[in-house]
Amino acid sequence: MSESSLLALHMEYELPPISTPRQWLECVDGLLEGDAARWADSHAKVKRLLTQQNIQNAGQSEMDTFTSLLLKRFTPVDEDDEMNALDITTRLVQSRSESLEQY
Repeated sequence: MSESSLLALHMEYELPPISTPRQWLECVDGLLEGDAARWADSHAKVKRLLTQQNIQNAGQSEMDTFTSLLLKRFTPVDEDDEMNALDITTRLVQSRSESLEQY
């Protein structure tokens, strides 16, 4: 399964049950916030994809294009890996003989 398909599945899991690409894009557009919202507002192709007129006529290819562009800009975060990284950092200890760079 491609990364874009995995992202789409993850997003569908996070979103309410949606039956069409149009509904999916409407939902995603409404849920974008922070860096993702600024990115969507400043990226010409994404901005065009998320215009109301384009959303109304959206099909699978528009959904796939949006997902692909999103993946190019943002790396999916594995929440388990993120928590493991936090756990590891709490156990790190710099020895007296170690420089900060070595640590």
